[in-house]
This record gives sequence, C-alpha cells and structure tokens, in this order.
Amino acid sequence: MVTVRTYLIPSSETSRTTERWVSCRGRLRQDDTLTTQGDGVTDDTVALNNAMFDGYRCSYETNCSSQTTTPAIVYFPAGTYLISTPIIMPYYTQAVGDANDLPIIRGTSTFFGIGLFDSDPYLPYAVSWFQNQNNFWRHVRNFVIDMTLMPTNGQVNGIHWQVAQGTSLQNIVINMAENVPNNTQIVCTLTCIV
Repeated sequence: MVTVRTYLIPSSETSRTTERWVSCRGRLRQDDTLTTQGDGVTDDTVALNNAMFDGYRCSYETNCSSQTTTPAIVYFPAGTYLISTPIIMPYYTQAVGDANDLPIIRGTSTFFGIGLFDSDPYLPYAVSWFQNQNNFWRHVRNFVIDMTLMPTNGQVNGIHWQVAQGTSLQNIVINMAENVPNNTQIVCTLTCIV
C-alpha cells in the first residue's frame, strides 16, 4: 500500500520555487481516501482522483472553470497504478512521479476515457470542463504511461493535453500495444492555444 501525497501550496507562497517550498515548508494533506495499492492489480482510479482534487480544488463539481487559489503538487511514489478512467488534472496542478523509480500509470483492458491523464475533460454537447482559453499551470513529470492492456480501437490517448501557456510534460515514457493490426492508440493529443 502506498500513499499518494497532495501538497497544497498557499497562493502567498507561489512566487517561491515549488521544490524549495515543499522541502522546507510543505503542508501534507493525506487521509484514507488517498491510499492506493500501486500493485498493478487493484484499480486505483478513485484514490488517485481523490488525491488530485484534495482540498476543495477547482473542478466542474465546484462550478469552477479556472482558479489559482489552490495550487498543488501531487506526488506519486514508485509503483504500478492501474486505472480504468482518466486521472483528471485540476487547474494549477503538478503531477510528479519519483524521478529515481518512475511510477507506472497503467490503463485497464476496459479503460474508458480519452487519455490516462486528462487536462480538460469533455462534457456532452462539446462543452469543455475547464475554460480552455485559460487552461494554464499544469505539469506532468517522471512517469511511465502504459497503454499495453488498453483497447486498441477508437481514440485512446496516453495523455489528453488541452493546455496553453505555463505547462510542461517532462521525463515521460509512453508504452503502447505492439503488433496489433489497426491499432488506433495515440501517444498524446495536443490542443494548443496560442
């Protein structure tokens, strides 16, 4: 059992470097809903999304299309996290995996969604969850994205990255199903607004 940790950064601290803030003054929020198995067998989707939204963060459910008052770093220790629907990236969030032993985010064979990490979920009638012209400050780094068990038909992405400025994808390995005729898996769908 591993605990995904959410570090909430008060907005008064955002001018300082995140790493320094967390190492010196980080405020860790965790509870039982953030505990994952990370064993590659148990579905960790709910616990991971609970960690992403911990602290009443900006989301569709909170009627928020963009907000900078609750930034967070969500740290993923080494492990294999099995998911059946996307990990939603809230506004002003950094998803950071262990740089020395990259955590694996593995989609199930019944995965349903546009990507393993999703920065802007689509709602019915072509409505975006977040206001896409103001979709900033998301970072994903130090992960293995494993699509090898996922469906190979339909548009399935490793990452759905509908973002603008102030974002980054770093040190990410994406493994897709191999030797599958007509495989329609996609590494990353980028919708860039400039």
